[in-house]
Amino acid sequence: MENKEKKFMPLGWDGLFKKIYGNENKPENLEMLLSLFFNIPFEDLKNKIEILNNDRILENYDDKKQSQDVVLKVFLNDEENLVNLEANIHGFDQDVINRNVSYITYIFSKQLRMKKPYNEMKPVIQINFTKHNTKETTTDPHKIAHTYLLTNEDGEILTKKLQIIDIYIENCYDIWYNEDMKNFTPYEQTIIKLGALHCTKSMDEFRKCIGEIDMNDDVRKSIENDVEEYQNDSDLILVYDREEHLQKLQKSYENEHIKNMKIFNQKMQQLQQKEEQVQQKEEQVQQKEEQVQQKEKKIIKNLLNTNTNIETISEITGLTIEEIKQIKEID
Repeated sequence: MENKEKKFMPLGWDGLFKKIYGNENKPENLEMLLSLFFNIPFEDLKNKIEILNNDRILENYDDKKQSQDVVLKVFLNDEENLVNLEANIHGFDQDVINRNVSYITYIFSKQLRMKKPYNEMKPVIQINFTKHNTKETTTDPHKIAHTYLLTNEDGEILTKKLQIIDIYIENCYDIWYNEDMKNFTPYEQTIIKLGALHCTKSMDEFRKCIGEIDMNDDVRKSIENDVEEYQNDSDLILVYDREEHLQKLQKSYENEHIKNMKIFNQKMQQLQQKEEQVQQKEEQVQQKEEQVQQKEKKIIKNLLNTNTNIETISEITGLTIEEIKQIKEID
């Protein structure tokens, strides 16, 4: 019997991501993640984080479009911030961009409905652990993160209260896997390892990666154990398999659509080429007809100049007497 390799659910899948970082009973997981990301001592974030959503694992695939992964309040530099953590391992496209923008603007504008004055509205930071398609989104394989701010057409920043930070987890994984971190700062190396952690392809890789991150040993062991335990959670696996299946169907549909469009464009191009060839032939025929007509007129004019009888010319050329008279009048 064939030994089928067990499927690994990466931490970058939003279902597992929410289980690890959205667990109110283990706030240290989130505290550790933010301490590493913002380069703040772990102890300084103790009791300074409040999870605002504790959604259950998604049962309906379409629900994921309607809910954020992990939303929280945290004190950074003595100021309260709202942070939205998002994970996406299924690629980066315009739908993802639109969803990210809708999330951060929703969280920000929700403060108005809570009667907060404009000058007291808290900054919102959205951190996306995203698996980008490098060929489509960046030509730089060493790009590990990018920050987006609201600016005008001249690039002037309108506000720093809205920030979207994209972590290129696939680039991070490639850099970490190939041990190509020597040209990065210690903080950048931490971000690379964090990004890679969410994109590892097996439990062994996950253990190796998290083991290289400078963090509290108890938290490390707890996260490692939880990730391994969830790999055997039948309910979670069912949701992951369904989502993966739907993604494959979507990808298959897109590939088939692209294939059909290529065939259609090729046929349209061939048809256009044939139309151009027909048009060229018609123009050549028309030119030949005009040349024949010019020669014919020239012959008739020569015959008329020799005072040949019009009736005789009509018999020779096959033209009517009226047509010959018209040519004579033109002359």
